[in-house]
Amino acid sequence: MKKTIIIIGVILITIIAVATTYYVIREVDNNKMVGIYVSSEPAKKVYYIDETFDASGLLVYEYLNKGIGQVIPNDHLTFENFDSSVERESLRITIRYQTYTASFLISIVQREVIVPTITSISIEPGFIDTYSVGTRLVDVAMNLTLLITYSDETVIILSVNPAYVSGFDSTEAKEDLVLTITYYDENTGLQHQTHVTIQIID
Repeated sequence: MKKTIIIIGVILITIIAVATTYYVIREVDNNKMVGIYVSSEPAKKVYYIDETFDASGLLVYEYLNKGIGQVIPNDHLTFENFDSSVERESLRITIRYQTYTASFLISIVQREVIVPTITSISIEPGFIDTYSVGTRLVDVAMNLTLLITYSDETVIILSVNPAYVSGFDSTEAKEDLVLTITYYDENTGLQHQTHVTIQIID
């Protein structure tokens, strides 16, 4: 009996799948704001106690991905930490715009009190300059008016106190008797002098 053998060949076909990666390029938004930039701080950096804040001179820009953007108006900014009620050597002021901040330093100082000082004294013209022998000093002084000029250009008029006057002597006739008027400045502790000439006659 003849046998027939049939060999069935199995062909394995391997399918190789090639994976393709797609790169999605996202365009960066160069106009996206990432912060604020202080180009110029306020001109006023020193405040007296109880003064109000002054932002004059402050220049703040938008800071973008691509660089500096537009100027941000000062009325769109908020300022934090300003307090001029007490003296402070250094106080940091925070600038806030949306979620972004920047800062700068100021000082709070006591206001200097300037006390005017005497610059000159003089006797007002037109005073009586002739007296008789035996005239009292008080009678001479009451005819003299002292003009006191201060550094702030204020002029004060005072009657001359006999205690201001030295050099007076009416016991005998004198053609030219020089009187010295001395005024004491209580603010500075200095003495100021001026002179007048009178005559004593018989």
